[in-house]
Amino acid sequence: DDGYINLCINDSVQLQGQGADNYLWTPSLFLSNASLPNPWAKPNSTIQYILTGELNNGCTSTDTLLIDVNPLPSLSTSGNPTICQGDTVQIEANGGNEYNWLNNESISNQSINNPNVWPTVTTTFKALVSDDNTCEDTIEVIVTVNQLPTIDAGNDQNICLGDSSSLNASGNAQIYSWDNEIIDGELFQVNSSQEYILTGTDINNCINTDTVNITSL
Repeated sequence: DDGYINLCINDSVQLQGQGADNYLWTPSLFLSNASLPNPWAKPNSTIQYILTGELNNGCTSTDTLLIDVNPLPSLSTSGNPTICQGDTVQIEANGGNEYNWLNNESISNQSINNPNVWPTVTTTFKALVSDDNTCEDTIEVIVTVNQLPTIDAGNDQNICLGDSSSLNASGNAQIYSWDNEIIDGELFQVNSSQEYILTGTDINNCINTDTVNITSL
């Protein structure tokens, strides 16, 4: 009976001839040795081989083998996102029907094409993707993680009720803002004990916060 093998490109398969004393595979393209009963074949396109077997008494017989070579899945991604430390982003791979993300940390689901990820440092997420022919290829998504700015709201203060104080932000952020309508570096009257929140934003639009407490005496 004619043989059939379904193969993915770049894969190899060992052929299996039997029942004769001498063998010849034709054509000899992509074969490790056309005179062996079981050569290795690594074709780059669909090909049909004819195996001629000869007994020592000179009798011959032939059989055919079709190797169907399938391409690798055509894969794509939604791009390489950039996030701030502590954020979550959805990454996406397309082009297959089964997905296996090889990273096992900071990922919501390794078996879907579009998991959520939350790396703390820049990370390459690699997926092994297979299609209907079980042909596999890999694809990568690089998630760049920008660190949060370093900000300091200053030391806690003890202030007499009705006296004035000021709050002064420091750090490597580009923009600072205080809650409670406080303006950085400007005096304001302390009328009660209060926690003040400082928000700092850097050039990557990453945001960090710090707090300072003023206790009225």
